[in-house]
Amino acid sequence: MRTFRMNSGSSANKIAWMLIALMITGCTPKTLIRLDADSVKEATPSFVRDETAPDRYPSFVTGEGNIYGCRYGIHAYAKNEFDPPKLQMFAHLLAKEDPAITTRDVRLQRFDVYRNYRVRLVDKAGNDIGGAIVPGQAKTMEAQHNPEAASESFSLEREPGNGRGSSTENQIGCDGAGEGEYFPSHVAPNRDVIVIWLSFTVDGVPHNFRSMLQFGYVSLAANDRAVSYAIQETMRAVAKNLVE
Repeated sequence: MRTFRMNSGSSANKIAWMLIALMITGCTPKTLIRLDADSVKEATPSFVRDETAPDRYPSFVTGEGNIYGCRYGIHAYAKNEFDPPKLQMFAHLLAKEDPAITTRDVRLQRFDVYRNYRVRLVDKAGNDIGGAIVPGQAKTMEAQHNPEAASESFSLEREPGNGRGSSTENQIGCDGAGEGEYFPSHVAPNRDVIVIWLSFTVDGVPHNFRSMLQFGYVSLAANDRAVSYAIQETMRAVAKNLVE
């Protein structure tokens, strides 16, 4: 597994890397991922049983902000970052696309949302902290992206396993971890990627999906809208797959 390691440098450089990550994430002030106003109305999860696990992603210091780890620059949205809660979003959007499903036994087991801005973060940190990054490391990651890929695209994979498939290509992030990693050949240059993992059962039948949305980062507000859009597109695509 390749994780693109950096030179250790000084403690001051390490702190600077973490501050850059904090600045790019927009963690202060904290924002919430919301659905469009019309989607929030009357959103009730009464027909869905919540079987999701507690949040287990590492803390910012050991995960998203750790320059020596493969999760550097990958944000996992915690349960308290959604309004309404993810269970409510899932139930409402699924029922909106397939009203008949409200009579079924639906159990939500996983609904994880990640934003992978690793390449952009490494590139910015390399520019802001002279000598802290292995020479050419950001350019190496950027060069793996596909200039012929659609710059704004959404995709859904059914039964994704750990997300690696049969490819031998290394992923940007924790390779094969089933988190926010992605294959760079699927993504256009200068794009952040939102990865969503969804697992649930309908009348005891399991359904597993992984979606990916790539977009050009402009601002924190635009980023939050992109995450909301990715969730809604995922549920539309998932509902369509359920009836096929």
